[in-house]
Amino acid sequence: MNISLKQILTSNENERFRYFDTLLENKMITIAELEDYYINNISMDTIAFAKRYSKYINIARLEDVLIKSKNYNLICVLASKVPGVNIDKLEDAIISSKDAGYIVEFAKTVKKANIGKLEDSVIATNNSTYICTFAKNVPNANKERLAYHVIIKGRLDDVIYMARITYNRSLEDAIVKSNNPKYIYEFASSIGWSDKIRLADAIIKTRDAKYIWKFASEIRYYIDIQKLKDVLIEIGDCEYIMCFMYLDGFAYNLSKSDKEKFKKVIIEKGTAKDIVTFACKVKDISKQDLEDAIIEKGDLDYIIEYASSVRGANKSRLEEVVIQSGNSKYIYRFARTVGIYNIEKMSNAILDTNDIYYILQYAKNILKIEIDELDYIMYMMAAKPTSQEELSISIDDKLYNERLEKIKKRIRTKDYK
Repeated sequence: MNISLKQILTSNENERFRYFDTLLENKMITIAELEDYYINNISMDTIAFAKRYSKYINIARLEDVLIKSKNYNLICVLASKVPGVNIDKLEDAIISSKDAGYIVEFAKTVKKANIGKLEDSVIATNNSTYICTFAKNVPNANKERLAYHVIIKGRLDDVIYMARITYNRSLEDAIVKSNNPKYIYEFASSIGWSDKIRLADAIIKTRDAKYIWKFASEIRYYIDIQKLKDVLIEIGDCEYIMCFMYLDGFAYNLSKSDKEKFKKVIIEKGTAKDIVTFACKVKDISKQDLEDAIIEKGDLDYIIEYASSVRGANKSRLEEVVIQSGNSKYIYRFARTVGIYNIEKMSNAILDTNDIYYILQYAKNILKIEIDELDYIMYMMAAKPTSQEELSISIDDKLYNERLEKIKKRIRTKDYK
């Protein structure tokens, strides 16, 4: 092939073929020469050439070369784009590849393809994902037959995939039979035609608290949520019982008996946070045992939250628990967040800690004692925070102790308002 022809081959497709037409018309090149070039340089350009000159080239030769090359992508394109090709021959090549992707592509794009034959071959690959893709993308595919083979393969992701493509109760039967909570939930939540009442019964049988909760939270308007609630109580999974508490109106629609059952699980297995949340959300029950439980947990953060948030909490009792802890931070926090119910005990408790930072906080913010300039300097140094040793070194020991004792005295004699 001469240099000028090679230059033509680098031009865009339309220009290239116009040049070829001129060269062929003037007998400056033969169609056989062009055919040899494209067969020896197989690419998408070969298909474009074959489509343009299909009446003049040896199509069978091109088919044989492509089949021998096992370039199944170009075989599919040749069959779908070029008139006069031997569809059966190319189809057999695709089937012999046993490549489910190309089998689907051939069936989808080639108008005269033998759909039944290709359907047999995609089933034979045992690739249930491509069986689903065949059902989705190939006109006249036998979806019922394909669904049957997807079920046989047993891959539940593909059972759900197929259910999105076609209505077939056998798909739902397979999901229920699996007793797999994840897929029962996904089938119910993603397949519009699914029998959600039946699937609710199936999810209950799995006794998987996580997916019972997920099922209830997303599909609750189609089912009897009472059944799901009852099984969660029976299972006694505190984490997902608490999740139920956040469903709209759920806590308010519990019977008194159910409230007591839920409470028992929360007390036995719940965290301090769970106890506070339950006590805040659920009304019309005795909360003495919840208060006992929060005290037993010993978590001062949630003891304070319980005292400040739960209606009817025994704040004096909870105050005593915080005082007994001897923790200056939490004594101060209780006073600031909840209030003071025994001024003498609270003041003595904060003073006994000898924590200058919280003593000054308590004096200034709780008792509203005015802090003079030197006290303020001490307060700011403590708030850095600075260790007690560093603070004592920074200020004359005698002066420091005198000022601190005066503040303590004012705290002891100050009435709480």
